[in-house]
Amino acid sequence: MLFAGIFNSKPGKYLIVANNLYGAQKIADFIASLIGENNVFLFPVDDLLRNDLLTASKELLSQRLYVLNRCLYLRKGIVVTHASALLTPLPIVTEFEKESFEIHVDDSIDLNNLKKRLVEAGYSPVNKIDQTLQFASRGDILDIFPVSSDKPIRIEFFGDTVESIALFDIATQKSSTHIDEIMFPPANDCLFSDEEIKDFKINLGAQVHKDSEHLGEEEKYLLKQNSEIDYENISSRCFTPKQYKYFRFIKKETASIVDYFNPDITFIANKKQFETTIDFNNKESQKYLYELSSKGRLISHLELYHKVADSLKNAKTILYGNQFKESDDDIEFKTAPVIFSKANISNLNLIIESYLPHYDKVILALSNKQQFDTIQNNLIEEKQDFEVLSNLNIPNKKLGITMFSLEEGFELTNEKIVFISSKELFGFQNRSSRFLSRFKEGTIIKNYEDLQPGDFVVHEYYGIGKFIDIVTEEAGGIHRDFIHIQYAGTTTLYIPLTQFRLI
Repeated sequence: MLFAGIFNSKPGKYLIVANNLYGAQKIADFIASLIGENNVFLFPVDDLLRNDLLTASKELLSQRLYVLNRCLYLRKGIVVTHASALLTPLPIVTEFEKESFEIHVDDSIDLNNLKKRLVEAGYSPVNKIDQTLQFASRGDILDIFPVSSDKPIRIEFFGDTVESIALFDIATQKSSTHIDEIMFPPANDCLFSDEEIKDFKINLGAQVHKDSEHLGEEEKYLLKQNSEIDYENISSRCFTPKQYKYFRFIKKETASIVDYFNPDITFIANKKQFETTIDFNNKESQKYLYELSSKGRLISHLELYHKVADSLKNAKTILYGNQFKESDDDIEFKTAPVIFSKANISNLNLIIESYLPHYDKVILALSNKQQFDTIQNNLIEEKQDFEVLSNLNIPNKKLGITMFSLEEGFELTNEKIVFISSKELFGFQNRSSRFLSRFKEGTIIKNYEDLQPGDFVVHEYYGIGKFIDIVTEEAGGIHRDFIHIQYAGTTTLYIPLTQFRLI
């Protein structure tokens, strides 16, 4: 709330560092509800070290690349990250910019050289695009799906001349909007030059030789085999999550998200938790890397994270938050959550009456028009004196209602103001984590209001059905909104809006 207020009064660039990815997501969602999604950017990495050998998280990678690219041009905004992401080494800014490129209509480009450049930038060649970070070529047509675009891009050539650039739909393969130019950021944040790969071969061989002196015959053979595979993947630009482990071993110079964003203020949300997390992550990474090297699966003397001082070396102003006040100079903000035993619209007047005597202002923030109309009609019937608000403005009267989607309600204790959200009144939230939609394998529905009657939808557990409408039903004495889906024959499914992300 503090940084949303700062941003509104003095738009600038602010970096907020949470303890972990979950905390960063919650902070980003909440701030986005206050200042708009276009001003908030989540920069994530996987907090679970041992997951990365099983599968690369395309969602997290796509979001990181999207934010890194945006940071190069942003003049204002709030980037939210977390401890392990802050300490994750990145290519220096000039390297990232070098691998980014623009294509304009009428440009003269050799198509084969362009495809080679896309591979070096991390894009995967496929026969037909079906997800982000891929490209496909057939004849004089090149399809590319960068994270900078919500839809894939189709470039048509006439000889070596770019004849047209258009967005197209994956499902129908039909072009839609024609554009004059498009920016292609890298599709990988493990970027290595030819010279670095050449040096890596020499240094890797030397380290394998040293490590082999302390390993048994089986482990020695496994280390040699794994190292050869890792080198082949890196030299051929075939990205695997294992490459992150070699990043600091290969690169002479690295950067952090601070170097890309160049924030006016870097705020560590909780200093003690941050220090504890950093200490835990360092010990876990050292233990993990030792386990791998002792079994011959990886060379020794690798490091995953920056030191804190290295990640923050170019930060202009660093501020720290604490859970508790430690000195008289500390600025204190008293807030409290809004807690009810159960969400029940029939208890609306009871809720209001419990707050009005003790608070100067009570604001009801509703997520959609249906909820707004329901609450407004109820207040009119009960002859409550209230004021209709724009956004989160403070009412002149004691009670105000507004159509504004908050993650959750909260009390400002000192100011005697309370905001009550749809979560407390209706028992659901309709916001979702924004970064999940940067990697697209299909049409990701960001809001239930995107649905039109007759749309076909896929439920995670029940499969394909047809969206009919949104209905309000009573269940256990509580009125709630449900998504009505029709299946084959007469089968009908009613999904609570709380489970919207299953669609």
